[in-house]
Amino acid sequence: MGFVPSRLAEIATRPTGTRRRFRDLPNHKRHAVGERLNLITTIMSNTSQFSLANRRQLVDYLASNYSGLRQKVKRDWQLKHDNLFNQLSDQYAEETGARKICDTLDNLNRQVRVLADKLNTLGFDYEAGLLSISNGRNSLRKTIEQDIEKQIGDLNDIDYEFDKAQTEMQTVPTLQDADKILKALCTLVK
Repeated sequence: MGFVPSRLAEIATRPTGTRRRFRDLPNHKRHAVGERLNLITTIMSNTSQFSLANRRQLVDYLASNYSGLRQKVKRDWQLKHDNLFNQLSDQYAEETGARKICDTLDNLNRQVRVLADKLNTLGFDYEAGLLSISNGRNSLRKTIEQDIEKQIGDLNDIDYEFDKAQTEMQTVPTLQDADKILKALCTLVK
């Protein structure tokens, strides 16, 4: 049965003047309208064997509940969709070369992890482009702190020098001696 525009159906189902207008239609349109009239007549003349309760059961079976047919069909469709989506995405990944790029990235990530482990064994961490001393390696930290102490001294040394200067200032006999003590402290600031 072909598609019948609503205007043709309206013309074909009018009670008055239907024959005259029906005859005026071209043959192919007359055939389509005739099929529509036959379908309407067939539907209206068939009486159903189902009771209202039976119809309601069928309607409920087709409704959108969890165990209904609709949900089963939707789940099947979703599984088919997901499988087909995965297959097509894999196919496109192969065609475009994305799979090779992913393999290269995996290899590079493995190399990065190996290099990070080497840095860690040396006592360093590398994160976000910054190199720092690893917290787990106290011996490297101690070595660096000892080197710093040899070059610029310890923080306690500064306190010692200032405490010593304060004591000497209390007993200084002349202004020239006080000036010498202050000049000595100023040499600590470089």
